[in-house]
Amino acid sequence: MDPVLDYVQTWSPYIYLLPPIALLGFGPATAVVAIVIFAVTPVIRLVAHGNSSKPFEFVEVGGATRTAPRDAFLKIRPLFALPSIVAGVNRSLRTAFGIVVITGIHP
Repeated sequence: MDPVLDYVQTWSPYIYLLPPIALLGFGPATAVVAIVIFAVTPVIRLVAHGNSSKPFEFVEVGGATRTAPRDAFLKIRPLFALPSIVAGVNRSLRTAFGIVVITGIHP
């Protein structure tokens, strides 16, 4: 998944506006397509980073107390992943607002 995310984030967001403009013309549908393609990648990347960067000791404590894997996934991991998830949502919103401003300027 990382090579795909790297590829998407390497190109300018304006590149993702060209095919929807050619197919759909100017309008809200064009903006939605460009936003979904370009602004979702930071969320995916930072959620994966937050999920993998948890302290191992806390997961061990969950296993030592016989916590079910489902409960450990829902109660231990989100606490440590939350700052990264919030940063991903923040970055995604800033990117989306930038694309919306660009797509709002049309002839």
